Amino acid sequence: MKLLFIAFENIESGSSQLERLEYQLTTLSKNNKISILCLNQYDNAYAVKQKYHQITFYHHRIEYNGWNVLNTEEIIKYVKNIDEQNNFDLIIQMMEVWDLLRELSLSFYKTRKFVAIIHAMPFLGTPIKLKKDINIHCKEILKKLDKKSMKYEYIINHYKEVAEVFNKMNVIAANNTVAYYFQHYLKNIEFWTFESFYPQKKETSKTATNSFDFLYMARIEEGKGLEYLEDIFLHLSQKAERKLRIGIAGRIDDHYSKENMEKILALHLNNMEISYLGWVDKAKQQELFSSSKIFLYPSIYDTYSIVLRDAINFGMVAVTWKVPFTLINYRDCPSVKIIPYKDFRKFAEIAMCCLEDKERIALSAKEYIYRQPTEEDICNKDIAIYESIVKKNVYNK
Repeated sequence: MKLLFIAFENIESGSSQLERLEYQLTTLSKNNKISILCLNQYDNAYAVKQKYHQITFYHHRIEYNGWNVLNTEEIIKYVKNIDEQNNFDLIIQMMEVWDLLRELSLSFYKTRKFVAIIHAMPFLGTPIKLKKDINIHCKEILKKLDKKSMKYEYIINHYKEVAEVFNKMNVIAANNTVAYYFQHYLKNIEFWTFESFYPQKKETSKTATNSFDFLYMARIEEGKGLEYLEDIFLHLSQKAERKLRIGIAGRIDDHYSKENMEKILALHLNNMEISYLGWVDKAKQQELFSSSKIFLYPSIYDTYSIVLRDAINFGMVAVTWKVPFTLINYRDCPSVKIIPYKDFRKFAEIAMCCLEDKERIALSAKEYIYRQPTEEDICNKDIAIYESIVKKNVYNK
């Protein structure tokens, strides 16, 4: 097959949207002709192109104003041009950037060779409680937004077109949580679903410079759980009989989270030492996972969470809220403890119990990790999905 992947980050960025593809590039390119179009300010690095010399790389600058893509027409023209040169079997958009998704679905509607990988429910994100239909839910969200905000303007202009757009293209749900939302809100849309995978662990430093009793790590923005840590820490401090070492890692992406971080770091708790590490690279993440004990992840804004998967993959025990993505993806994992949403006392109580019993729980979770499909198995299943879409498209022609 000739496949074109449209990405919105450089491969060297370590972006979660590209993790799966990066793991698969070598296997994918053995029997398929792979091209990658990077829609970003900068092209992929020379070193990346040398590493994947068998892959054709393209680059086109993308310009945004909020969620609006300002040069959509120019990008569509570029994609159609490189398709004319290559005649791709499938064009795969890696993220739900709506302006491009809508226009590419129209451009390739007759051939149906366009597919988008969807990571969250468009305009809804990751709702905890579902409403009757997507229009009702979007209207409720709009009532809570500032009518002068960019988000309000974009949602009100586009939310009614969701079903129509998806009917003109192929869709892959990035995980089972997205599939759950699609099955509820878009019952008549046919889609495929990617299976989750646990990458093979790499050796980490034996001399870790940081070892924490409790670790929180995320791309820190509203919904990712930082806003709940103050209450969790206060309850933890009431139960601690010794000084607890707590680490917080991640880049802060909004003003709301910055204010929450300042409050957390200002806490004066005699039995708690809180360290903010800022952004950490992949190697440092793995070192922290390997050397720390309990992963606190009270996020409500995820459909799967690669960082949670990595934490348990490296032997950590995790405590999370009872929300759709944890119930759907981690219910059967013995090292993920799922607590009723906003029950801070219970969250802290279970976290302390896990700290005391960490070795036994982590040992019981190893079997769960070993049962997961290998990277090669997942890659072959993804290829089968692409082949299925191509065959369907050929039939539709």
